[in-house]
Amino acid sequence: MNIYAISAMINFITSTALAYFIYSNNFKYKSYLFLNVSVAFWSFSYFLWQISVRYDAAFFFCRLLSLSAVFIPYFFLEFIIDIVDKKSDYKIVHVINLICLIAFSPLTFTPLMIRDIEPILSFSYWPKAGTLYILFLLYYSASLIASWIMMYKAYIINKNDKTKLSYITLATSVGLLGGITNYFLWYNIHIYPFGNIMASAYVLIMAYAILKHNLMDIKDLIKTGIDHTIPFLISLICLWIINDLLPIPQIYK
Repeated sequence: MNIYAISAMINFITSTALAYFIYSNNFKYKSYLFLNVSVAFWSFSYFLWQISVRYDAAFFFCRLLSLSAVFIPYFFLEFIIDIVDKKSDYKIVHVINLICLIAFSPLTFTPLMIRDIEPILSFSYWPKAGTLYILFLLYYSASLIASWIMMYKAYIINKNDKTKLSYITLATSVGLLGGITNYFLWYNIHIYPFGNIMASAYVLIMAYAILKHNLMDIKDLIKTGIDHTIPFLISLICLWIINDLLPIPQIYK
């Protein structure tokens, strides 16, 4: 099990925990719940891909990974629209965002998005971008830029929530910019995905912002975190021990 599989599992644990916090505390921005669910699904698919030894299994999990990656910018942009509370002003943005989601989702299981998976650097299997994958990356980048513009406008107008908007902008930017480092190898640019763990940094910054602005009860936050993080950690340790001690000539290594 490599460091990228471990970081993916950490991302999965943190994003799943935050998603549960949001769900159990009736956080009013449901788009943020689905954003964290998407990040969790992406992280778990990433983990399964990194521990796969069979070509077909690795390819399948890469496609699942790409599918969840399409939902991340969609729900991220919807969350920002909810946060700035300007749905009427951003109807066109919402429509374009929805069109992109509908267009890219089915393409993730075609060669137009993922052409193949090949060895590169220290990785046994890494996806190679299909013809249309650059369009998804443009959508991903446009979502981030659009969110910055919307947050900046809200920051200028809103005098009371500047700190909250700053935390949200920082956290989401850290997470999405960190995710971008995964895509260099798709185009044979030999840069390791060092920013992958930044998804966890995003969760921690957002959790701090939520607590600072009293958007959730801290006792429930801590209790839920302990209740759900410990079983995940125990499961990860058991998987690691079994992986090291027993020969399992199947999907995973």
